[in-house]
Amino acid sequence: ALYEAALMRLDTKQIGLGAGQDVTTVDFRVGIPGSVAGIVTDSDKQPIAGQWVTLITKTYLGGATVYWQHEPAVTDAKGRYKMGAAAKPGVPFTIMAKPMLQEIPAVSPAPNDPGIREPVLMPTYYPDGLSSEAALGITLRSGQDMEGVDIKMAGSKSYCAEGITEAEGAPAALDFEVAESQTSNGSTLGVAAGYSLLPPHGTTGRDGRFRICGLHPGQYLLTVLPQGLGRQSGRYDASNSSTV
Repeated sequence: ALYEAALMRLDTKQIGLGAGQDVTTVDFRVGIPGSVAGIVTDSDKQPIAGQWVTLITKTYLGGATVYWQHEPAVTDAKGRYKMGAAAKPGVPFTIMAKPMLQEIPAVSPAPNDPGIREPVLMPTYYPDGLSSEAALGITLRSGQDMEGVDIKMAGSKSYCAEGITEAEGAPAALDFEVAESQTSNGSTLGVAAGYSLLPPHGTTGRDGRFRICGLHPGQYLLTVLPQGLGRQSGRYDASNSSTV
């Protein structure tokens, strides 16, 4: 019972009691989170295993639109996924599938010619949109379990970003992370509090060289983590890439 209560959306009421007064109408209507489930496929309708599926909600922060990623799930060998606790009843959201990249090599062996590189999968909004505007919104009733929320992921050419990491003016072996920083329409793409969605990451060699490939068109935040020196960040826009 405690577990079920924790999954419910909290509600509060303020009541006033007079001396000797009994109040018997303090009723609460709580919303029980539902769930969404579906299959992630490629453009040939073949199921894709090992893809991240995240629930996306839209808010406004400081006059700007912010899209928050919640509760990731991972597709199984048949491309299936299911997620629940973050799907609050009455709150609109959509679903996005994206490649689940974690540790990556600092210097990718991908060919220099973009035309012969392996294509990559694009983050795709339900059912097959490449932008938040093209996504179909979902709103669940209390306790509703919705199935058939299938996503067909699109493909793209693979782009690369390369450079050198430095510490105190000299090339150095440093940790790095590379993550999408915006949606296709330029809105901020953030991660909601309560869970961690670790972006693709790696470590450069002593020469500091990196060549990160497998990037689809879009804007990224490249973060370098020097030991004891804090974070240094720079943006790289793969959609304007004409190199490597």
